[in-house]
Amino acid sequence: MKLTVLIDLDGTLLVNDINVFIRQYFYLLSHYLADLAPPNQIIQLILAASQAMVTKRTPQLTLEETFDHLFYPAIQQSKEALQQRIDHFYTTVFPNLKNITQVQPGAVELIEYLVDQGHQIIIATNPLVPYQATYQRLSWAGLPVEKYPFALITTYEYSHFAKPNPEYFMEILAQIGWHHTPVVMIGNSLNDDILPADAIGIPTYWVNETQIDLQEVLSPYASAGKIAGTIPWVDTICKANIQPQFDNAIATRAMLAATPAAIDTLMRKRNRQTPPLSETEHAQICSLLTQLVSSTEAFLLQKSIPITEIPSHTQTNLDQLLSDFIKMRASLVPWLDKTYIPDRPESMTASPQTMQSEFDYLVKIAQMDMQHIHKLHAFLSPNHKL
Repeated sequence: MKLTVLIDLDGTLLVNDINVFIRQYFYLLSHYLADLAPPNQIIQLILAASQAMVTKRTPQLTLEETFDHLFYPAIQQSKEALQQRIDHFYTTVFPNLKNITQVQPGAVELIEYLVDQGHQIIIATNPLVPYQATYQRLSWAGLPVEKYPFALITTYEYSHFAKPNPEYFMEILAQIGWHHTPVVMIGNSLNDDILPADAIGIPTYWVNETQIDLQEVLSPYASAGKIAGTIPWVDTICKANIQPQFDNAIATRAMLAATPAAIDTLMRKRNRQTPPLSETEHAQICSLLTQLVSSTEAFLLQKSIPITEIPSHTQTNLDQLLSDFIKMRASLVPWLDKTYIPDRPESMTASPQTMQSEFDYLVKIAQMDMQHIHKLHAFLSPNHKL
């Protein structure tokens, strides 16, 4: 049995005190841009924009767009005007940060073992920075992207959610096409990696120097220990053939928000490729999106949930269909938060039977999302990592 293995980077595959790293990273970037604004002001703007990325839980905008909309206007610059200069920073200045990181003993051996076993590997690092910063850190870890067949590396250009949001993990699975294989998460942060993945039903391994019994707080297949312990743990998960169900309230909410985000990412990547979509492919994608829009709109109307914008009801304009779908799901997820997450008896005006019936219907919509994403992936799957 092959696994989809989500694995964190900083502190897991790379020895990197993230607090020290971020402080030095922001120091270098703020002084590099010091002619535009005082360094302390730039740091505060970066922190505010980063917080907006971390707290974002709706499918509109990528994390890059979220950052850009807050940061560049505040320094009275356009991104286009600064892009070459920012690229130069990551080429010439950012590499100096390598000195405060170290290769993680056992990390390369783990990745090579996973590759040899045919497992699908996702570099599930918090996507708060451009791809250049992530690819360089992988190289520092002894894992250059040119050498290893990573199925996906999360960066802010093509991510709509960040850790510790469960939507981050669901978006990854949607972007790779919802393969019907067991999924695991390996990481060093209890709050960012382990708890949110476990909350949606993904078995987890907490990379931690102390042996800790997690059975009382996490799922039965959760484990913890040194990175060397991940290989026998992965083998155990393989033999157990654990299939996540993704049918609790947190997982369902995450899936309903992540589906339009993942389709948006797949469309962005596909639009960068040649040749363009054929007429047949275009029509089939429109048909699948129309079904997703219709099922969501029917539930919104039934529950009298306000839609942020009236849908166009087009069935042939791909961009408009995707826009409609994103807006509808953005209207649905806040209602889910109020109604089901967390358990808020005071907000439940319907009977338990009605509530259960509604939730069962939402689970069915989420399961339909999985089926449609799987089909869409065949048309939109990118042939490059970025």
